[in-house]
Amino acid sequence: MSPGRIWSLEALRELLETFQVPMAASHETRVWVVNEAYCAMLGHPREAIEGSLWETYSAPEEIRRLHQRYELRNRGEIATGHAYPILVLGRGGRRIHCLLQVSYLPREGGGEWAVGT
Repeated sequence: MSPGRIWSLEALRELLETFQVPMAASHETRVWVVNEAYCAMLGHPREAIEGSLWETYSAPEEIRRLHQRYELRNRGEIATGHAYPILVLGRGGRRIHCLLQVSYLPREGGGEWAVGT
């Protein structure tokens, strides 16, 4: 990835599709881009995931903790790049144990993409 690059939705989609591990990118409260591996992990089509609230596929007991991590990161109290365990929900409510690592990329139009693997 190029230093200083600003990522459009299309460029981010192209980037995520090059990876074979599940990846999703969100901005604010919505999931904007997922790759095929993420769709396969959850058992849902891309159209069902993209545009949804990121909380939709998070286990209910994880949501508060994820909000707390987001706020701590925004205040500079925790660094990015550390992986942590999380439960996500797949088709039929299937609980999937994951190790989540979030990186941030500058977003075309302002703000940033939160890219989770």
